[in-house]
Amino acid sequence: MQKPNLLIFALVILLLNAGISLVLINNIHGSAFGQDNFFSGKAQRQKANQELNNSRQNAITETVALVEPAVVSVNVIKTEIVRGGMNMFGWPFGDFFGGVPMQRQVQGIGSGVIFDQEGYLITNAHVVSGATQIKVVLPDAREFDASITGIDESSDIAILKISGKNLPYAKLGTSSDLIIGEWAVALGNPYGFLMNDTK
Repeated sequence: MQKPNLLIFALVILLLNAGISLVLINNIHGSAFGQDNFFSGKAQRQKANQELNNSRQNAITETVALVEPAVVSVNVIKTEIVRGGMNMFGWPFGDFFGGVPMQRQVQGIGSGVIFDQEGYLITNAHVVSGATQIKVVLPDAREFDASITGIDESSDIAILKISGKNLPYAKLGTSSDLIIGEWAVALGNPYGFLMNDTK
């Protein structure tokens, strides 16, 4: 037998021996490379993913999850008075001859938070001041007409009221236990779909 044939024969014997050894080890020790190990690896990956998800949870993400359903869009229509026509006489006569006052409808948007299960919500006074129509849109796409129940322009705060069932609301806290330097989270959804679209 020639040397090249001997080498090939020896390699075939070695490969067969290695294959038989792996099969025997597999059967004796419960498949080091078999199905059991595959499921064990899958469980380890799931555990690692769960630990990663847990590490991403913090006070801010928990706050957002709690408050998000109660964050609403406040859509308003305001009536403004504008002067129409041309001013042919220039200043100061324009105030007298500058045209007839005309009304126009202006749309505005803002954000608010429902803080009571009866449908009371807080928003900015400048959003609803002078509004002739107020519509509140919830993250679940429900829409309600709203009325102003209180307004403080100096603090830029307004309280609105909507009527509906199963309204989400955020529980108001107190400022008495605030810590100087702790995190604050500002939530808003003036366009009515941004937070809902991320799901």
